[in-house]
Formats: sequence, structure tokens, C-alpha cells
Amino acid sequence: MSWLIAAAWVLFLLDAAGLAIFAIEAASADPLGRAIGLGVAQLALIPLAGLAVLLGVSTTFRTRIGLWVAIVLAAVPLVYAGWTMLRDIVVL
Repeated sequence: MSWLIAAAWVLFLLDAAGLAIFAIEAASADPLGRAIGLGVAQLALIPLAGLAVLLGVSTTFRTRIGLWVAIVLAAVPLVYAGWTMLRDIVVL
């Protein structure tokens, strides 16, 4: 059970770090890019906050199903970003 908790929190932290990097890069862009980037970052912050609540509740009550749901939800943006980068490198 402890490895499940650790895996869920690591994925959450990777999502949070990715969002922070995106927001920092968007803030250093031109005015239009800054507005669009910060808007997207704010929209992504809402599901990330929901994921933090789900992880907190699942960790507190030690529910496996909640942790698995959190792992799947946290892995989706990372898999999508990885797939997008791979698609750009290798023309499919």
C-alpha cells in the first residue's frame, strides 16, 4: 500500500512541476502568449487541485480505489505530453 501512495504522490508532483514550468515559460513570452499561457495554466490548476484533494482523502483513509483513480488521472497529462513529444520527433 505504501508504494501505491508514493507512486500517486510522485505522479502528482510531476504534474505540478510540469504546470509550474509551463506557467513560468508562459510568463516570459510576449503579451499575447503570456495571456494565453497563463489562462491555460489557470485552467489546468483546477483539476490539479481536485487531484490533490482526491490524493489527500485517499491517503488519509487508505483507499486503494481512490489511489488508483488518482494514479490514472495524474498519468493522463504525462502520457499525453510524452506522446505529443514523441509524435513531433518521429513523424507518424
